[in-house]
Amino acid sequence: MCKGQLGRQDYIDERNREGGLRIEPFNKTIDLKLASYDITPTMIAMSAKCGLLETVYQKKDMSLYIKVRPRDTVMVVSNEFISVPPYMAGYVVSRVSKVADGFGHVSTSIDPNWQGALLIALSNPTNKPIEISVGGKRGPNTQGDSLATISFHYLNQWIEKGTPSDSSDSKLIGMRLDLLQKKKSSVRAGIKAALNPFLHPWRYKFTEAFFKYVEKERITLESWQEASKVFNGSTPTDISYSLSQYIVKETWRTRVLNCMKKHWKALLIVAVVLLLMSGILPKEFQDWILSFLKNFTDTKNQLPTL
Repeated sequence: MCKGQLGRQDYIDERNREGGLRIEPFNKTIDLKLASYDITPTMIAMSAKCGLLETVYQKKDMSLYIKVRPRDTVMVVSNEFISVPPYMAGYVVSRVSKVADGFGHVSTSIDPNWQGALLIALSNPTNKPIEISVGGKRGPNTQGDSLATISFHYLNQWIEKGTPSDSSDSKLIGMRLDLLQKKKSSVRAGIKAALNPFLHPWRYKFTEAFFKYVEKERITLESWQEASKVFNGSTPTDISYSLSQYIVKETWRTRVLNCMKKHWKALLIVAVVLLLMSGILPKEFQDWILSFLKNFTDTKNQLPTL
């Protein structure tokens, strides 16, 4: 029996072995590394904070992206469906490029006999939204992101299906749907969850459409090619399952709004300065603003420098 960590040729050989490790789609040119494989995202990314799928935006070049909001965690369904043989186990780790963008570390395991797409949790501990390219085809000049890296090891002893703690439990097969179902907005209690259909109607409909699809269709290695079209915003054979209708096309209006959200503090200061210069505000209110700014500046200057 083979031992140790899989190398590049091992991943290729496993695809030709009956019952071997399968990763679909398998991108030997871009995502296969010397001893690991990069995982890429679909456009299915649920916010852990509100239990809704993130809005998917489309740029002029037709590429798709989402934004992970500040101090939030998104659970992203991978573009790859993985079937793990009983003589192998793996683990998922962060990519340096993602951590450099501001994301927290990723670390999880893949048990023997696992079958399904992966659910990668990405946390944004910063005060700014972080953009992720999703749903795109990988190629030499790809703009798509790779979320994390997986590595596999051969086991000294096979783990047969049905073994206690074996991940072949039917409720865990495929994307950890049990976690997504527990986190979704429609099963939560509280005022915020009750208001989500009214505050975020587009995201709420998107989320419900996704769950309607996965609850009706049994997703397997054989059906993954069709399912991945749905999760990547392409038009599947059965157009009634298309999620592309929930993709928001980026226009000059959305770009202006996004810019205003990003630089709202600077815009507020400019607006206050313009109002003071215009003389529209009452003299008493102008004096109050100037006094507040002076006191704020004096207090800030008295603080010790770290």
